[in-house]
Amino acid sequence: MGWQCTFLAQDGASLDDVAMKQVGYIPDSATHVILSVSGNDLLRLLNELSAASFAPTALYTAVTAGMDEIGQKMKRTLESVASIGCHLACCTIYTPQFDQDAQRGIWNVENLNYRSTLHWSL
Repeated sequence: MGWQCTFLAQDGASLDDVAMKQVGYIPDSATHVILSVSGNDLLRLLNELSAASFAPTALYTAVTAGMDEIGQKMKRTLESVASIGCHLACCTIYTPQFDQDAQRGIWNVENLNYRSTLHWSL
């Protein structure tokens, strides 16, 4: 067939790891890059929020700030990959499980906001 696939995924890697380390390992001959990123960053945010036992108002503020930070990291990561000149496809799949309806509602609203910020032109 004449094509190769290079697998660079690393368990536990964050958006910063991808932007600062893994992009450098993409072969010069690469024409397409498929990223599945931000799940570990979102999981870390969820763990921080769960450990903090926030009240609903404080939880909303913390989720908003955390998602904004992850959104900025996502943008830097995509810019880093786009700079090598390959076709780029990106996905993220993360659906946390919450015990409380308030937590689930706040996460769902903020997750929609986060996904809507991912429509950048690079």
